Amino acid sequence: MKMKDLVNNRLQLFLTRKHPGATFKAITGDASQRRYFRVTNQNRHFIAVVYPLPFERHNQSFLLVSEFFQKFNLYLQNDKYIYIYLD
Repeated sequence: MKMKDLVNNRLQLFLTRKHPGATFKAITGDASQRRYFRVTNQNRHFIAVVYPLPFERHNQSFLLVSEFFQKFNLYLQNDKYIYIYLD
């Protein structure tokens, strides 16, 4: 299975469990292995950050950004592969 398909399938399964009826579209990311998607569900919009492998907690820079988002209630939820933020 290609990495793109793995990431798309992982996000689809996550959304089916947590946000039934949501749709997603790939958006421009950065130079990392993370993939970014705009998620729409009942006129609500989110950004999904999806990792092809489980998220490694020692990635300090990403954790700092996540903590910043949490302070402003922009962070919604995560699992070991996916982070969801308000758009």
